[in-house]
Amino acid sequence: MSDEQLTAMKVDCSFLGEPQLKSDGTMTFEYFLDSQKIILRYVHQHTKEELQKRSDARREIMKNESQSDGYETKFAKAVTECSNFEAGCLQVACAHFYQHVKIDKAVYDKSSNLYMMDPEKRTKYEEEAALIKESGREEIFTELDKETLIKGLSKLEEAKFDA
Repeated sequence: MSDEQLTAMKVDCSFLGEPQLKSDGTMTFEYFLDSQKIILRYVHQHTKEELQKRSDARREIMKNESQSDGYETKFAKAVTECSNFEAGCLQVACAHFYQHVKIDKAVYDKSSNLYMMDPEKRTKYEEEAALIKESGREEIFTELDKETLIKGLSKLEEAKFDA
């Protein structure tokens, strides 16, 4: 993340107030969720362009590689690299954020493990994260030419027949 993004993220964290900790040594779910929403918003801003480039590269692999050329291996490797990139950015942003608000990594880890293991709280977290990602998404539609459309429909019919 850029220094400007890190600074802006730290300014936003001041709106949360003092960290809210429970007697078991974890953050309250509300504080955890609110802090994660701030972090995710900045991580999404930082990674949006790179993730789009990686998505385009995966589409090219799907379009241009055949099964005999190791398509599955190349595609799986591209997916793994993309996932690792996003996870690494999130990890760095969390470290900066929680260091700024003076919450130890152990407290963050314990809180994260506790809340991500609870199905109801994990669902809430994932819904909020999806809203953040969707809010920054701009759909770009391109009109397909007749040849591309026919080729796509042919492949769809072949897949139906093979199944």
